[in-house]
Amino acid sequence: MGHEGPYLQLRPLSGGREWDVDPHHIQPLTPAELLHARLAEANDHSRTKLGLNGSNGAMVQPPP
Repeated sequence: MGHEGPYLQLRPLSGGREWDVDPHHIQPLTPAELLHARLAEANDHSRTKLGLNGSNGAMVQPPP
């Protein structure tokens, strides 16, 4: 996300409040962790486009 002094500032993928972390205490995501995060983001985006998250105020029923 960014940095403040010697620390990196991270934020959850789903949004929320950032936190500071020492750069020596982070590591890249594993392929499984990256897949999990991307799938969660794609699912959230899909639900939002369908109006299932309440983002546009419309009530949409999922198909049976």
